[in-house]
Amino acid sequence: MAKRWKYDEKIAERPIQLIEGNIKHVIGAFAGSPFLLEEWQKQIIRQAFGWVDKDGNRKHRFIYVELPKGNGKSFLLSAIIIILCATEGVHRGENYCVAGDRFQARIIFDTCRAMVEASPALNRAFELYKNSIIHKKTNSVIHVISAEAHSKHGFRPYSIAFDELHVQPNRELYDTLTKGMIKLPNSMCWMITTAGVKNTFAETIHDYALKIKRKVIKDDAWMPVIYAAEDGADPFKEETWAAANPAYGKFIRPDDFKIVVNEAKNNPSALNSFKRLHLNIW
Repeated sequence: MAKRWKYDEKIAERPIQLIEGNIKHVIGAFAGSPFLLEEWQKQIIRQAFGWVDKDGNRKHRFIYVELPKGNGKSFLLSAIIIILCATEGVHRGENYCVAGDRFQARIIFDTCRAMVEASPALNRAFELYKNSIIHKKTNSVIHVISAEAHSKHGFRPYSIAFDELHVQPNRELYDTLTKGMIKLPNSMCWMITTAGVKNTFAETIHDYALKIKRKVIKDDAWMPVIYAAEDGADPFKEETWAAANPAYGKFIRPDDFKIVVNEAKNNPSALNSFKRLHLNIW
């Protein structure tokens, strides 16, 4: 039997080229300079976009990425949503920035706005409004929405950007949006989160992704990427920090990281928070 999926290098590299050619940093010392992706970020994008069938339909529709704080989750997610809205030729595509509350959801949306404002090419391509960003050519739109799921039935998302899935109070919004997403070929749900608390909705998603990663179950539509400290690893060793944080030594400066390490060492009440937020331990 012929394999259904193949890796297409040209398709895999296209979103990387679009991001690096159009998106600029909008925060901090690098503001105004091109967003040049780290290799680990490129690998996530390549695997997410590059696996297709003979008709070019994507294998992966649900991209689950677990990263500790400080690894640029929200910035990467914002760039991906802009590319999905602007470059896939979907007319009146609906693209949603979602989080546990409206303030958190606006982090992704406002970063998208700033990225559009910082790029002459994107500025020409989009119209900016308070709660929406509209792609002029296709009338595709990026919206920011709150977590009141009862008002979200009937939506047909082309892309969904769940930021910090661990603060979603339950699965209602997730179910409502993802069920609508399936109506459109090649639609994608991107979930990028830090580890959360056990016995929550987010942990059920984490557990499902982990089973796929470990090949306990098979689900071709899902692509799990999980960066976390190994079970039993010493939380105070540098190799543990580097294993859990792909940006360690890049835009996570070791001297800055050691500040939170020292607090966790000296204050037992800070240890659990350090493990969850910086080592991605649930």
